[in-house]
Amino acid sequence: MKILAMCDVIRLKQVEHVKNEKNILAEIHHPFVVNL
Repeated sequence: MKILAMCDVIRLKQVEHVKNEKNILAEIHHPFVVNL
């Protein structure tokens, strides 16, 4: 599990990357990946 501080995400301009990662993880169905 990954926990990110929103202030750091925004400060480092990583918002779009975090959204993309969430979308990818939501679509993946694999026994070794936790379903969102």
